Amino acid sequence: MKKEFYIRYILTVLILMIGFEPSFGQNLPIIAVTDNRSVDVSHIAKSLDARLNTALQSAGIHSEGEEGLYLVGELIPISEETVETGMRKIKIKNFELSLRLEQPQLNLQFGQTVIHLKGSGFDSTKAAMDAIQHLNPSAFELQGFILDAAQKAHDYYILHIDAIIDKANMLSKSGQYDEAIALLWACPNITAIHHQVYNALEKIYSAKQNYECSMIMKQAESAYALKRYDEMKYLLDLLDSDSPCASTALALARKAGVEIRNDEKAALEREERERERAYAATENDKQREYNLEKQRISAITGIAKEYLRNHRTIYHYYVY
Repeated sequence: MKKEFYIRYILTVLILMIGFEPSFGQNLPIIAVTDNRSVDVSHIAKSLDARLNTALQSAGIHSEGEEGLYLVGELIPISEETVETGMRKIKIKNFELSLRLEQPQLNLQFGQTVIHLKGSGFDSTKAAMDAIQHLNPSAFELQGFILDAAQKAHDYYILHIDAIIDKANMLSKSGQYDEAIALLWACPNITAIHHQVYNALEKIYSAKQNYECSMIMKQAESAYALKRYDEMKYLLDLLDSDSPCASTALALARKAGVEIRNDEKAALEREERERERAYAATENDKQREYNLEKQRISAITGIAKEYLRNHRTIYHYYVY
């Protein structure tokens, strides 16, 4: 296997020297990641990621972020010894760096190798960092593995693209649109399969848009039926003018607009009627109070007159 690595690596270097690049280089995006089970210190993992991504770039493979293919590194401690150096002890540790190129969605592994590393430091963490610093991204063995595994992945995609597209379509039909898109997006940009992948992606993305439009419209219509217009507006704002249900959304917005204006007009009329009723009620209260006051005054007057009439003083006048 190593002999094949070396032959492929030498051929690749020769191609680069005469001004060409391997067919799978720029077209096969891979990102390096660290297996978290083997490294529990974040800065060690970041350092290992950086070294491996540099190795990928040296092989002519570039990544823009999260990709479907992963160069996974697993740093495994093998042995350790402590050396006395006066006042402080130094740990010398041997590691195996297990590397594998894999596609998790397809449950595939395109190659695996082990690179031996050694590091030293005043503790285990510093020894691990030192070992990673000794990893040469341009090392013959590492570059040979990357190129061989990448070529296997490249060949696999060309040979099995129909099955990959079928799997993506099955994911799409089950509503797993994002997973289906990610699966196809990770395919290398190779002329032989480019149109197949692009057409499949376009159909799945369209299906995702239709589904999302349908879900949003159902929620918006429900909010409209309950006269929750603010909620309806928020949902409709999630749809852009290029979405499949843009015309339906616009029609609902216009319909709701008419009802909102009608509701506002009706509300103003209700307020006016309420003010009129309140004014009439106030006037009625005033009239009733006036009538009651008149009745009280009349009653008081009647009582006074009756009393005076019954207790009138009789005066006798004498003439001398």
